[in-house]
Amino acid sequence: HVLQTQQQAVVTGNETHESLLSQRWNDLTVSKDRKERFTSDWELIGFQGKDPQTDFRGSGLKGLQMLSEFASSQTDDARSIIVISQGNDTQQIGFFSLALTGINATGYLLDQLGVYAVKSQQSSTSSVQTLNTFANINSLLVEYLLTVVGQYEDELAQLYSWILNHLTLKWVENKNNDPMQFGLFMKDFLAVDFQMMMKNRLEKIKAQKVIYQLQQDANERKTSEKLITLAKQMANKPDAIRIVESICRSQKYE
Repeated sequence: HVLQTQQQAVVTGNETHESLLSQRWNDLTVSKDRKERFTSDWELIGFQGKDPQTDFRGSGLKGLQMLSEFASSQTDDARSIIVISQGNDTQQIGFFSLALTGINATGYLLDQLGVYAVKSQQSSTSSVQTLNTFANINSLLVEYLLTVVGQYEDELAQLYSWILNHLTLKWVENKNNDPMQFGLFMKDFLAVDFQMMMKNRLEKIKAQKVIYQLQQDANERKTSEKLITLAKQMANKPDAIRIVESICRSQKYE
């Protein structure tokens, strides 16, 4: 369903699509009226020209839907990013486009899922081994989503939000006032910061699964409650799964 939505175009004149665009304008702007459909006013919220429909070629309808979800559910954050995206020479903050950044974030997330979905069709299995074989661009993302199967939409929305908020924060901290560098900056951010975040989330999920198994073993094998408590404490640490598994290997049964 997610990938099918990516393939659907945003169509000028489509009642549903036009409604989403109008709602986003209202969410992201406080006082400025937009009296025309085709106007350079759209640039105020990060589109490139007079018709925002043309910016959704890469991400399709899903790009509009994810931007809409973010703007409506996290309106304060979205408006703050709009203000920051205007740039500030005094604070050495360069201009960037929120809408285009959101569209690129959607494209990035869905492209990785697309690589997995298309290539995994060539295999009869859908295991993590298939993912490691085929999803060579961003296997951490696919592996993470496989652990939350059935919740793709919610998880993608959360990842999208994380990207926009943390990318903006890092752009401000970086004090890069050259808008021409933002594209490369975002690419590096996704390759390093996003990947590290995904790795840490996966570590915690795996650690929690080990702890769950320890708790299941507690009744039958009398696993030490002290051991379980220690494992829980370590589950939120960096490199969590390695630490928790090390604790398990050293466990003593009564």
